[in-house]
Amino acid sequence: MSLSATATRGGAAVVTGQVIKLCLLLVNLIVLGRLLSPADFGLLAMVMAVVGVGELFRDFGLSSAAVQAKTISHAQKSNLFWINSLLGLSLAGACCGAATLIASLYGDPRLVNVILAISVTFLLNGIQTQFQVELTRNHRFFTLAATDVGSQVAGLGVAVILALSGAGYWALVGLQLGIAATLCILRVALARWVPGLPTRRSEIKPFLQYGWHLGWAQIVGYISYNVDSIILGARSGAAALGLYNRAFQIITLPVVQLLGPLSNVVLPLLSRVESKVVFVQAVTRIQLMLSYIASLFFGLLVATAYPFVRILLGPAWVQSAPILQLLSIGALFQVMTYTGYWVFLARALTKSLLRYNLVTKTFVILCVVIGSTWGPLGVAAGYSLGLVVSWPVSLFWLRRISDFPVRETTPIALRGIGLAMTVAGCGLLVGLLVPVDSAFLQFAINAGGAIVGLALTLVVRPLRIELLQLTVSALQSVRRKL
Repeated sequence: MSLSATATRGGAAVVTGQVIKLCLLLVNLIVLGRLLSPADFGLLAMVMAVVGVGELFRDFGLSSAAVQAKTISHAQKSNLFWINSLLGLSLAGACCGAATLIASLYGDPRLVNVILAISVTFLLNGIQTQFQVELTRNHRFFTLAATDVGSQVAGLGVAVILALSGAGYWALVGLQLGIAATLCILRVALARWVPGLPTRRSEIKPFLQYGWHLGWAQIVGYISYNVDSIILGARSGAAALGLYNRAFQIITLPVVQLLGPLSNVVLPLLSRVESKVVFVQAVTRIQLMLSYIASLFFGLLVATAYPFVRILLGPAWVQSAPILQLLSIGALFQVMTYTGYWVFLARALTKSLLRYNLVTKTFVILCVVIGSTWGPLGVAAGYSLGLVVSWPVSLFWLRRISDFPVRETTPIALRGIGLAMTVAGCGLLVGLLVPVDSAFLQFAINAGGAIVGLALTLVVRPLRIELLQLTVSALQSVRRKL
C-alpha cells in the first residue's frame, strides 16, 4: 500500500475512533459533572498530576523507539516487552510507597487509598505497551481505535454505576481502572503476537538510547503540562482546581485524544520517507490540516465559551468559561508545534528534543508559577503564554537541526492564527451585541457570529484556496471509505 493510501486509511481509522471517543468523553463530562462535585474532580486531579509522571517512566520512549525503527526482530520486541512490564511493576510499587508522602503534600489523607488503587494502572499499561506497538507497526489502525473506544465505554460504565451509588470521587478512580484493564485485555487478545523470554543475544541498545532522550523529554513536558494543577491545588484548594480542571479537560479532548493517536499513523510513515521532496510535501500538508482545523475549533470555542459551559456542565461551572477561553489560546499554539514534534521523532532527534523541552518547558513552568498569584485565571494565562512563546522557538530550533520546511509551513500557521482571531472576535462581538437569557440561543448567536468571521476571512486568497483544498481532500477521503 502506498504512503498516501496508508496515511488516508490510518487517518480515517484514527479520526473515526477519536470522534466516537470524544463523544464518550463529552458524555463523561456531562454525566459525571452533574453527579459529582468540583471537589471530587479536584481530588483526582491532584493524584493524576503527581502520579501520572510515572506513566512516562513506565514507557520511557520505548514504544516510539519501536514504532520508529525501520526493522525490529521478535527477540528485540520481547526484550522491550519485559522492560516495559518490569518498569510498570516497579513504578506501581514506588507509587504505593510514596502514597503517604503525596497525600501529605496536599494535606488530604483520603489521597492515600486513591493512589494505592491508581497504581495498578502502571502495571496494566506496561504490559500492553508492546502489543500496541505490534498493532501500530502492522498498520492495524482500526483495531487500535476499536480497543481505545471499547476501553472508554467500559471505564465510563464503571464510573457511572459508582457515581449513581454515591461513591463520590471513587467513581473517577473506577473510570481510570476500568479503562486500563479493558485496554490491556483487548490489545493482548487482538495483537496476534506472543512475547518470548528475555535474551541477551538481541541488541536493544539503539532503542534504549532513543528512548532515554525521548523519555526525559516527555517527562520535562509532562511536568510543565501538570505543574499548573499541582501549584493551583496546593495554593487554592480542590474546589478551585476542580473549576480549572474541567476547563483544561475540555481543551485536552481534541489535543491529546486526537493528536496523540495520530502519532501512531504519522510517525511510522514519516520515519520511512527517504525523498526530501516527499517529506516536505507531507509535513506541509500535515501543518495545513492541523492549523486550519485547530484554528476553527479553538476560535469557535473562545467565541461560545460561556453558553457552552452552561450547556455542557451546568450553571455551577460558569466560572470555568474565562479559564477555557485563556487555555484555548495556548492550545492553538500547542497544536501548531505538533508537526515539529513528529519531525523530532521521525528523524530520531530525541536528544535535541530533550534540550528544546528543557528550554521551552522551563519557561512554561515559570509563567505558571508567576500566574498562580492570581488564582485559576492567572495560571491559565501563564500556561497559555508559555505555549505561545514555544511555537516560534520550535521553528528556529528545527530549522537549525533538520530539514523541517519552515518557509513552507510558517505562512500556513500564521494564516491559521489570523483565522482563529477573526472567528473568535466576531463571535464574541455578536454575542455582546445580542445578549439573551437562554444558553442554547446564546450559543447559536455567538456561533453565528463566528461563522460570519469565517466568511470574512475568505477574502484572503491563499487562505480561501487552502481551506478549499482541505475540504476537497476530506470529501475525497469520505468517498473512498464509502
